Amino acid sequence: MDSVLEQLASETSGKASVGIIRESERDLFKTFGVRQIPATFIIYKAEVKKSYSGFKDKESLADALKEYENR
Repeated sequence: MDSVLEQLASETSGKASVGIIRESERDLFKTFGVRQIPATFIIYKAEVKKSYSGFKDKESLADALKEYENR
């Protein structure tokens, strides 16, 4: 999953921020209600718009990011 996120980070540079929260960051896990790893969140204007549990392929995540690209 890390390599998918790293690729997306590179491809969306300047348009979106892509980050990884490690298991050791328990406070963030609690804040976002993470119950399964991996968990992916699309956050727009400080609000969670979409969330996914389990692995998502690069194309699915890129499509989800594009929804908020021109807003």
